Amino acid sequence: MPGQCNFVNAKVLPFAFRPSPFTLHPIYPTTHYLPMEIVIVIGAIIVSVLVFTWLLRVVKATLKTAFLVAVILLGLQLFFGIGPSVILETIQGWLPNIGPQNGPN
Repeated sequence: MPGQCNFVNAKVLPFAFRPSPFTLHPIYPTTHYLPMEIVIVIGAIIVSVLVFTWLLRVVKATLKTAFLVAVILLGLQLFFGIGPSVILETIQGWLPNIGPQNGPN
């Protein structure tokens, strides 16, 4: 019928006959449907918020760890006179494969 809205061929109908994006679904009249572009934008916003909050948590944990290491090193230096070079030598002694190798030339 010429004046009736055809949901299958909605893209070829003139603008006046296209259904509103917020009209009821023809088969499920209690549910509304949205255009695909809006769904993609909403999904992209949700993913962006999740990635941003994850990034903030990672940066926060990294800064906490770096601050804790700095406080421990400063405490060792001030209270016991143990400098960073002594700590690095001790760690290299525990892990012999890290650092410059003293092999034959």
